[in-house]
Amino acid sequence: MSEKIKLICITPVKNESWILEKFLTATSLWADHIIIADQKSTDNSLEIAGKFNKVTIVKNENSYNEFERTKILLKAARKIDGKKIIFALDADEIFTANFQDSPEWETIHKLNEGTVILFDRININAEQDKYFGKLKMVLGLVDDGISTIESTSQAIIHNIRLPWPKNADYYYFKEIKVIHFDYVIPERTISKLIWYQCFEKIKFNHSDNYLLEKYKTFESIDEFLATFSLIDTKQEWFQGYKNKKIDLTSLKKTFLWWDDEVLEMIDQHGIERFRNLDITRINWVNLALEKGYSNPERFLIKRTLIDKIKSRLKK
Repeated sequence: MSEKIKLICITPVKNESWILEKFLTATSLWADHIIIADQKSTDNSLEIAGKFNKVTIVKNENSYNEFERTKILLKAARKIDGKKIIFALDADEIFTANFQDSPEWETIHKLNEGTVILFDRININAEQDKYFGKLKMVLGLVDDGISTIESTSQAIIHNIRLPWPKNADYYYFKEIKVIHFDYVIPERTISKLIWYQCFEKIKFNHSDNYLLEKYKTFESIDEFLATFSLIDTKQEWFQGYKNKKIDLTSLKKTFLWWDDEVLEMIDQHGIERFRNLDITRINWVNLALEKGYSNPERFLIKRTLIDKIKSRLKK
């Protein structure tokens, strides 16, 4: 009798209480083990994760580095004995519910070691009736036990999530998708886009125009979605969760930890370093006052008309 292959989900978490319980409930339907690397959460993410028997929590006290956190997650996953498939999902990503009865799902048990598994990740709107931005991503690996993330990619930010063994076979899921909830709470999305700009400005000293092109924010979610061709979602993507009383709709107001970290960057490096970036959706003076920073006026962005033209920002 062949050995049962174990399904493992590895997930980095930082202040994900807005969705974490839903993610863990849905993921527990298929995963034998869920390994969470906590990135110094200050909300109740650890408390939520501790309620689930399948969850193992590992700590990551390092500064933000996606390559390093992937090494931590992989090391923990490989401590589990036996044959395994490792899936790498963020806490705001959930398999479509049709995995429960799709013939595709059963095929993964027949894949050779070293096979890389690809999914379409789709961004859904707040109503969950439309999606946009389908992106094919490597989110699964039939573990061979030896392939390393070091030999695949070592990026600090937006790193590849799993090793790609040399000359790997590929398996592409066509029916089962990964639902990305990133855009269902616009304030969260904007906060993260602002953090990305400031983080990369400090870490890599990218040009303002490069960062504006890469991480442009939006005035409203409706304006943003209008730039895409929206496609209807399928009932089968959600129905299986509804049948099991897993509610993916009523998401909590999210804790915008990115804003606090941007405040720290401004405090350390000065507002002039960031003034031409697209970060004015947030009133930094008011937030600094709320957080108890001294002399909050130093967080004021002073931008001339010429500055706005040069940086292609809206007034």
